[in-house]
Amino acid sequence: MNAIYGLLDPRTQELRYVGQTRTSLTIRLSNHLSQARRSRKNWREKWIGALLDQGLSPQIVLLEEVAREDLDQAERSWIALLREQGARLVNATAGGDRLDLLPEAEARRLANSEWYRRNKTPEAQLRRSRAAKRRWQTLSPERRAAIIRRASEAAALHPHPPGVFTPERRLQLAEAARSRLLALSPEERAERARRAGLRGGHKHWTTEQRATVAAARRAWWNALTPEQKAAETAKRVPPNRNGRRWSKFAPVAGA
Repeated sequence: MNAIYGLLDPRTQELRYVGQTRTSLTIRLSNHLSQARRSRKNWREKWIGALLDQGLSPQIVLLEEVAREDLDQAERSWIALLREQGARLVNATAGGDRLDLLPEAEARRLANSEWYRRNKTPEAQLRRSRAAKRRWQTLSPERRAAIIRRASEAAALHPHPPGVFTPERRLQLAEAARSRLLALSPEERAERARRAGLRGGHKHWTTEQRATVAAARRAWWNALTPEQKAAETAKRVPPNRNGRRWSKFAPVAGA
């Protein structure tokens, strides 16, 4: 059976949906009911689901029997005709195998997109960020530690390989870091520069400074007992992805 059918609202006998089927009307109606019980994603499923919640079921009627190759065109013609007559159809498209939305569905899609844009603006993201910070501050130290531990375990399972960042991503990160730096006050910048100098000032040392520090470290290392040397060596961190080991407790070469 190749037919165009309609679904009627049992409360008003109003035609609310037009579709096509290659099976019997009874089987097609049963499929609609089963689908509405499983999910309510589109207008048709929500309408049928509302009827099911009231203990009702839509009525299916035969509109036209056509050849199989004419099903799509016939469905589009019926939908266009009923829309001209003012029928409140729950069809989301113009029918057939086309995916062009009806004006009502298109307006709803645009409204949803506008809502999405409103919630994705920097202001909305800032509000969510502040709300997340407030929620974090209300957590107990044990709860925070548990969250950090789970996040660390998840990150360890999926390490980032070298070169994972594209040039565009690196540029984006650099711009974000520059923006954060420009937002700081002069005092905060000076404090950050001081801390950075304490951490990475050795990169700008002269040869004499490096020799002096190396001699001091060598003297410190030689003054330790074997047990202390073993303890300090155990504090060495594993190599990073570049194969380097960074630790202020690492013994000086040649000691």
